[in-house]
Amino acid sequence: MAIKELLYQDIASIAMEARGAGSHYQRTKNLFGQYETTATNLSELLVSDWKWSLSENIRVKSSGLADEVFFSFTEEGFIRSTVGGLADVEKQQTMNGGILYWPEGCEHQLNKGSKVTGITIKMPAARLAELLMNESKWGESIARKIENHEPFWFGGRQQLGTCMQEKIRQIRQSGKQGISRLLAESRVSELLYMHLEAVRQSMELPAPVEGIRRDDLNKLYDLKTYLESHFLEDLSLHQLARISTLNEFKLKKGFKILFSKTVFGFVQEKRMEYAAELLRNTNSGIAETASIIGYQHAHHFSVAFKKHTGMTPKEWIG
Repeated sequence: MAIKELLYQDIASIAMEARGAGSHYQRTKNLFGQYETTATNLSELLVSDWKWSLSENIRVKSSGLADEVFFSFTEEGFIRSTVGGLADVEKQQTMNGGILYWPEGCEHQLNKGSKVTGITIKMPAARLAELLMNESKWGESIARKIENHEPFWFGGRQQLGTCMQEKIRQIRQSGKQGISRLLAESRVSELLYMHLEAVRQSMELPAPVEGIRRDDLNKLYDLKTYLESHFLEDLSLHQLARISTLNEFKLKKGFKILFSKTVFGFVQEKRMEYAAELLRNTNSGIAETASIIGYQHAHHFSVAFKKHTGMTPKEWIG
């Protein structure tokens, strides 16, 4: 089987042109098939949204990259990556993502006739090490690998959930909306957080819980992560069941067993914590705060707030 070879730099240079072309850059190029990328330069991050329709079997070779870490989200197609110091890494399932670090070099193989699509976010390795060093043992272990130039692939869940797919869709929409840079930075940061949280959970697998299957346990932890950043939205049990891919019965029962509170009890708790922060640390008044967290009447908010904190909003503000 004939295989055409490329250097990683041949592909990376296309996205890197975004550094000099401004914050947003689009390019199509013939690389043994049509390669399309939209690159967005965001402070220390470079986001590349790419598609590759291959007319040849391709091997992309790279020498060691000790200064950069890659968050990779492969939506369609098959890639076999051989990383120096690691076993083969296969990225095949829909929305399969991972964090890849290859200081000893790597090769990526793609097949003729296939279409491979995804998003890659490049971050300085030292920056990721700094962010994770104090995040308990799991984060410190990643930071130490970077410091010691040890290769790694952390794939998180076998399949990334609906909430990550939605966040990627939002990132793609950022360039079509106003204040696109602020939107993109916010959404990319949230995607990275969600992915790192999935990696943390996979590295710190919870102990089995009686009455909850292992697969369902992971989905419930993923749902909790989703709620931690979407608690202000108008949520329904049907919607959350779709997001978690659990039926409503398993969702309600499992969440209560695992976290000792109902789904909407947890959402209410997060809303009240946020309200407390707004009242104490911003100029948001009681009526405005009530509206922000979903109450039409300030009185109803005050009753709920006192039930949660033991103090009325006025007493809390002091």
